[in-house]
Amino acid sequence: MTNAVPAPMPAYDYVAHPFANMFPMIEGQEFENLKASIAKSGILEPIRLFQGMILDGRNRYTAAKACGHQFTAKDFKEWVGTIEEAEAWVLETNLHRRHLTAKQKQEMVRARIKKCPGMSNRQIAKLIGVSHTMVADERERLTNPPELRKFQDFKNAWEGLSDEYRKAFVKEFNIDLSDLQRSIVEHSTIVNPRTSVTAMEECSTGKRLQGRWDQKLDLRALNFLPARKLFSPTTPRRDC
Repeated sequence: MTNAVPAPMPAYDYVAHPFANMFPMIEGQEFENLKASIAKSGILEPIRLFQGMILDGRNRYTAAKACGHQFTAKDFKEWVGTIEEAEAWVLETNLHRRHLTAKQKQEMVRARIKKCPGMSNRQIAKLIGVSHTMVADERERLTNPPELRKFQDFKNAWEGLSDEYRKAFVKEFNIDLSDLQRSIVEHSTIVNPRTSVTAMEECSTGKRLQGRWDQKLDLRALNFLPARKLFSPTTPRRDC
């Protein structure tokens, strides 16, 4: 008679559900206190599972693993409901349980605006437990960030500049502008090698033509050559 091979123990390996990750993990002394409590008394509130992931109880699960707790089936409970109900339950449960900082609430508001841009400020405020003016401020920062406003201000200022000041700007920031142009060409080389070769050739040709034209302008300015003879038929032209 052969001895029966014992069935392997369940691994109880789970990852957090995306809904659970809407909230930050606890840290520091609060986490140490939870470890000590589980080490002494075990997991008192079952960890809720949904779609094979931890919907609620990430901190209990992590603290239990950290203190060497031996999981059993009674440490887990399946949450039953629709995906919409699951998200609403996580929000309601954690917002009443957790003491979130102002920064954490702002992050939650921004995440909600990105996920559900059609929700009104008051709807988001009621869901997360903040003021609708706070939601409005965060929405403004997302849709009209400071860098975008600076860019718009710069474009408006540029349109109002005279040619003299535009030329002065280009001359002062010539190195920066050249570096930016080079990076654009290099990026296009990676994205579309065939197109970028043409772009580089055009850029190189443009620089040569501009250089010759600048040289002719300098000669005219210094009166080394009368302006009318710059393109005189009797004066040989060298284009290369």
